[in-house]
Parts: sequence; C-alpha cells; structure tokens
Amino acid sequence: MNTQMKLHLAKYRKYLAQEENVIVVFGDIDEIQTSRALYEERHGILSTSSETQNELLNACALAAASLSDRESWGWTLTLPESADGFFVGVEPEGMICTRLKPAEPDTKKVYLQRQKNDGPLMQSHFEPNSDSPARTVEQYFNAVVQTQTRIEIVGAAGILVQALPDCRFDAIRKMSTSELFSHFTTKRDAQELKPLVEFLVFYECRCDEKMVSEMVERLSQSDQQAVFDGQDTAEIECPRCGRTYVLSPNRTLN
Repeated sequence: MNTQMKLHLAKYRKYLAQEENVIVVFGDIDEIQTSRALYEERHGILSTSSETQNELLNACALAAASLSDRESWGWTLTLPESADGFFVGVEPEGMICTRLKPAEPDTKKVYLQRQKNDGPLMQSHFEPNSDSPARTVEQYFNAVVQTQTRIEIVGAAGILVQALPDCRFDAIRKMSTSELFSHFTTKRDAQELKPLVEFLVFYECRCDEKMVSEMVERLSQSDQQAVFDGQDTAEIECPRCGRTYVLSPNRTLN
C-alpha cells in the first residue's frame, strides 16, 4: 500500500462509568494530525494547523464519539475576538476535516448542522461565550441539548464526560482538569469502566469533482458565468477542506 494512502486511525473510546452514572470518551488527536498532513500534502493544500484548530478537531471528534448513533456533523464557528472562522465536518464512518476562513470583525456565532442517515437535517445556532473551542462544543451540549457535559483537552489528549439521567454532576464540575483525567484514566486502567464503542477517526473529506461541480451548478446562470469569467477553466475550492478542483464551463453551465 502507498504510504501516503494509509489511513492513520485515531481511536476514540467510549465507556460507561457506572458509579458516577456518566459516559466517558477518551481521544487523542495525534493520528488525525498525521492523516491531515498527508491529506494536505497529497492535494496541495496550504496547512492552517494551529493549537486552536487542533483543539476544535479534538473536541468535535469527542462529541461525535459520544453519540449513541453515528451522524453527520457540520460545525461553523467564529469565536470571540478571533480573526478566523472555522469549519469542521465529521462523518458517520469517522472522516473529519476542517477549513479556516476569514471572519467578520466582532462576530461570534456557532452554526451546527446534524443529520442521522437519511433523517431530517437538524440545525442549531448559538452565541459562544468563550474563545475556547472545547468550551464552545461543551456549551452546545449544556445549553442547546441540555445534557450536562464537560470537555477537557490537554495537548493531544482529550476527555468528554457526559451525565446520564439522575447523575449528580456537581462532583465532576468541581474536579480540576488534572483530577478529571486522573480519576477516569485510573478507573479505565483498572478496568472499572464498562467499554461501549470505539470510534475510529481519520482526516479525509467527502468532496469529489462531481460534488464540487454540482455546487457550482446550483448557482444562478450569471453567477456561474462570473465564476469562469470567459476562461476555459476555473479553480474551485471545496468549502469543507480547501482542496482545489479545476472545472470547465461545459461541465457546469446549463
């Protein structure tokens, strides 16, 4: 197998902590970062990797791994005092990708789309109250889903703890970050947590030439003409990952 095409799989493991009555998810972003670097090298994408973006990828992967059923997630965020906006997509089979875009000054918003299989598209909007990606994803569960959740990320390692019905979450909230990691890691290593599922996450985008061509086809006739501006081809970037596709007008214009 070509080394560049090898999937570097990050293992996000979900457990049940029966004593505390919580779901616990452990994850490590190292393999996602490796597969992202290979993906961007393969497609000539200029990397925008940063601590903030890595924290966001990790938090979104933890969130996806916490679900009972796999879903498609599309996060679009502008955090307080950030000059950048972020997109993160997570697919049911474990694909994750991200895109960095300029943000409007003094704008802070989160827009989330969720969809399970062929079910209805669910959309949520809220204003983030922190410049931390982990706190923002945590805020979604606490404020929108109304499920008590805590997410902590230290370096490449992440943990999500989520309350089940009748859980007393106050003790979880009071733990420091190191105490939270230590408490549940010790229990996991002592096999005191019940293993539930393992969610394998890797960096990849579901885009292809057909998808990007159809995206252009949905534009009005005048907008399509503006894209090509009389040229034989136009370079179109995938809005999810930044990969560039070269399209010709006869592939898109009606």
